[in-house]
Amino acid sequence: MVFYDAKFIGTTPQIAQQNPDKNFNVSTILKCDTYMHTTTHLLELRWMLFHSRTPTTATGINDMHHQEKHYSNDQNDRESNQENSRADTTEKTAAATQMKATAINIKQRGIYLLPNLLSITSLFAGFYAIVAALKGIYDTAAISIFIAMIMDGLDGRIARLTNTVTVFGAELDSLIDMVSFGVAPALVMYSWALSSLGKIGWLAAFIYVAAGALRLARFNTQIGKSDKRYFQGLSITLSAGLMASVIWLGRDLEILPHNFSILLATLTTLLGVLMVSNIRYRSFKDTDLRNHVSFVVMLIIVVILVLISIDPSKFLFAVFFLYACSGPITTIWELRKKRKARKTLQRQNKKEAKK
Repeated sequence: MVFYDAKFIGTTPQIAQQNPDKNFNVSTILKCDTYMHTTTHLLELRWMLFHSRTPTTATGINDMHHQEKHYSNDQNDRESNQENSRADTTEKTAAATQMKATAINIKQRGIYLLPNLLSITSLFAGFYAIVAALKGIYDTAAISIFIAMIMDGLDGRIARLTNTVTVFGAELDSLIDMVSFGVAPALVMYSWALSSLGKIGWLAAFIYVAAGALRLARFNTQIGKSDKRYFQGLSITLSAGLMASVIWLGRDLEILPHNFSILLATLTTLLGVLMVSNIRYRSFKDTDLRNHVSFVVMLIIVVILVLISIDPSKFLFAVFFLYACSGPITTIWELRKKRKARKTLQRQNKKEAKK
């Protein structure tokens, strides 16, 4: 049997003229001619020529091995070129993605004015509360904290309503909360009542500030994960509201703060503990201001505004104090309900077991 070089394979008449003494199968040659450029073709040719029972020579075998090696190298070159082409395509895609991300970053370098302006206003009010406390104007300092609370409540609402919520705005709001509702109320309270206690006084103020920082850090890590209807722990904003209302009420009643310094230090520390606790408080974030409300709701809002205007310090103190107490009271109530339900279930199980 003779293994012929692939270069001899052509049309059937040409092969018959070049090799009249050899018995070739026409269909076999045509089939081999279709796959002549692959290594698989050469293996198929070897098998077909073997079954044609043609004589062999050492030269034909060497030529066939040489041709197999030649086509194998060509196939490897083609695979290498394909891999290089894929690598180039991947690099181009990565470069295009990077250019797109860079363009987006350049486009988003600007910030939205309205919500961030309100946040800066909240920071200004909180900082002014510290300045007023240093000058001994404690009622003005308390009012400044309330103004900071109003601005803080508006910036988030407006950002959501105008679809201008950004990561930058969220981080800025968190930092401003730490100053306006963490540092400012603690310094105002320390300057007004806790300074007479010495080390105990500033340690109580520090506990409040540290708890506020931990409260904000925990809140930032739970965004999108926790139930937005509830706060885990007392909000730092509402804690500052209670602190400011106490100071404002004390100034209106003209009480001597140093006579109640121990009580106020306890209140400051307790507020810090409530902020880092797992007690749930209603957040009212699920309230949609764009929905329709009944006439009774509008009437209640009008009554609240009237009460605030009559005696703002007492009314605000009552509101924030009741809210601070609502969390522990609700938690105790729910625990009692669960215990009653558990005892009822145990009794039912005992009755079924006796039957």
